[in-house]
Amino acid sequence: MISNLTNKLLDKMIDAVIKCINADKDSLQIYEICEGCRPRIKVYGKGKVTEDEEVIVV
Repeated sequence: MISNLTNKLLDKMIDAVIKCINADKDSLQIYEICEGCRPRIKVYGKGKVTEDEEVIVV
């Protein structure tokens, strides 16, 4: 598991999102990014790779 998000918090987020989506029309996809892949993240336009451990993108 990545350091920015605990398994417990991830499970809580997944449960919350699943309650909001329409399984016939929507989907939830989760991609785990390892520390070795972080240098290869590309950001185009405004912004940068998040370093703040408190930020969670949903």
